[in-house]
Amino acid sequence: MKKFYILLLAFIFSATILSAQTINEGFEGTFPPTGWTIQSPDGGSGWMDTLVGTTPIPGWTGGVITACPNGGLSLAYCSWNTGGATSNDQWLITPQITNVPANYSISFWMKKYFAYSDAVNIKVSSTNNSVASFTSTLAAINFTNAAADSGWISYELNLSAFVGQSIYIGFQETVADNQANGAAIFLDNVVVGQSSSINELSSKIYTNLYPIPTKNSLTIESSNVINKVRVVNMVGQVVFEKIIDSKLSKINTSNFESGVYFMQMEYAEGSITKRFIVE
Repeated sequence: MKKFYILLLAFIFSATILSAQTINEGFEGTFPPTGWTIQSPDGGSGWMDTLVGTTPIPGWTGGVITACPNGGLSLAYCSWNTGGATSNDQWLITPQITNVPANYSISFWMKKYFAYSDAVNIKVSSTNNSVASFTSTLAAINFTNAAADSGWISYELNLSAFVGQSIYIGFQETVADNQANGAAIFLDNVVVGQSSSINELSSKIYTNLYPIPTKNSLTIESSNVINKVRVVNMVGQVVFEKIIDSKLSKINTSNFESGVYFMQMEYAEGSITKRFIVE
């Protein structure tokens, strides 16, 4: 009997550690979710939850909130009027992810609404969840006012630089002048670990993009037939799209501006998104 309780305690301890290493958040329950924090250095109300189908979009006179692919009825949201009196600095911060394993990533879906500029920085703290501690930037997603509606875009960011560390990940929406700028930002299906559809498919299908960084061309190599590729820039614009129907292809990147891009590869089994850089 004593041995049984020891094994039971070991199982509970193991499950606790595992739950702190993975996140699969669709914002369907209490907001912020357990372990998540909202911080608003700008003095505003900050990130909130909202429902699919809501119209008009909070803070606007029109628009309808649309569902994220494979998302539920709720999602995270912030806008110009959830920030401060003149500017936005709004944070939505994950629980601590302990002892980050190798080959981990964070994936999520994001959408911008209305023709105003906005920016979301994905930052990491390896100490605590105070905003001053987020000194590493995984990505700086800058939405320009050129696109009135970016549509839902999937992102996947590698966490290999933090293997073995315990970290927090913060979504920082920032706008210098929220009277002249500041769109509506939607966030859903945040996954850390190997539990998202993107990561599950990545574990089954080998994909490789090279060279990275690239200048004039990018080779796409896969173990399975790629039906179609789509390249999205950091402001959510589709800059390239092509039907492939092959395991190997090369695209011309000589006309791409320097910066970070996301390659969305469509398969019969689903889709995989990978990040690459053009110099």
